[in-house]
Amino acid sequence: MNAVEYVLAGGLAVGGPDRPAIVTPDECLTYGDLAARVGRFSAALREAGIEPGDRVAMLMLDHADLVALYLAVIASGGVAVTVSTRASAHDLAHVFGIVRPFAVITEEEFAETVTANVPSHAKLMLRQRELAAWKRRPETGFAPCARKPMTRRIG
Repeated sequence: MNAVEYVLAGGLAVGGPDRPAIVTPDECLTYGDLAARVGRFSAALREAGIEPGDRVAMLMLDHADLVALYLAVIASGGVAVTVSTRASAHDLAHVFGIVRPFAVITEEEFAETVTANVPSHAKLMLRQRELAAWKRRPETGFAPCARKPMTRRIG
């Protein structure tokens, strides 16, 4: 089972699609809205070429898109890596060197610093551009990538 199935299916089963899932000063997403947004973001990530195990670095402010994107990365089989918005250019270069992200998704206000440090192989995406477009996609549900249990120990 993919963790997103557990999170969203649980919320939908207990609260129903009309129950608030995320409430911010700017918006209120119900569980149904969140599931649809996760489905749209996940479909867009798959279309962009994400593969199971790919890492997506997210340098974003706290809002509903961050939560939906985090879940969408997991639903797509990827690994969501949140990066502090207070990270310096040096910190970003170090983190990206370790993480080797498939994509880096950020806010316009951090784009200059991120662009200067994003690895050449990584896709750079902006919340105000790509995620805004992804919200208008036709998908309304999500199809999580099947996850396999780990077969080796880490450490």
